[in-house]
Amino acid sequence: MKKLILTIALIMSISQPASASEEMADDWGSIDDNYNQANYEQIVSDKDYENALNALKGLQKPNKKLEKKLKEKGLNLNKEESEKRFALEVPVRSEPLFTLPINVNHNGALIDQGFYLAKVIKINSKYFIRLTKGEGRIIADIEANVFQTGNINKNSEIPEKIFSEIIDNERLKVTYSGTDVILEAYLWIQQGNF
Repeated sequence: MKKLILTIALIMSISQPASASEEMADDWGSIDDNYNQANYEQIVSDKDYENALNALKGLQKPNKKLEKKLKEKGLNLNKEESEKRFALEVPVRSEPLFTLPINVNHNGALIDQGFYLAKVIKINSKYFIRLTKGEGRIIADIEANVFQTGNINKNSEIPEKIFSEIIDNERLKVTYSGTDVILEAYLWIQQGNF
């Protein structure tokens, strides 16, 4: 009796994977056929795309626990409503963004490489390039030489620009071009950057 049960169990265990592998081969064959028959040059219309998304949404099970937690917190899973609620306004700045490519020394203080907002200020007939970070935190007021004054950019749509150039691996030349003035300033590069 034991031999009969073991023999039947052995036969069933041997024959079972063969039928499962045949089913898997059929499944992969259909996927392969669909892949080979796909028309990749066809442009998908917005309607087809929306229909595909709606079909996928219909297959997803709702997460009731998550919905309950979000409702308790006053949030919603609806994407359109959440996008309206959390839309961020990007502040518009009139100052140009200056990318400082290397650490520099200014009046004995180190100015780290990074991004700064730049603005021209005039104090006692001297021009300065003011570098700020964040919400107006002043990093440095760099005294600049006036290269040219007057109505330089007659087109007011041309924005103010600031850029830099490394000279002789020792100095950084900063040039600010505004609507009425062009300024140049020189900063010493911190030793050990090269």
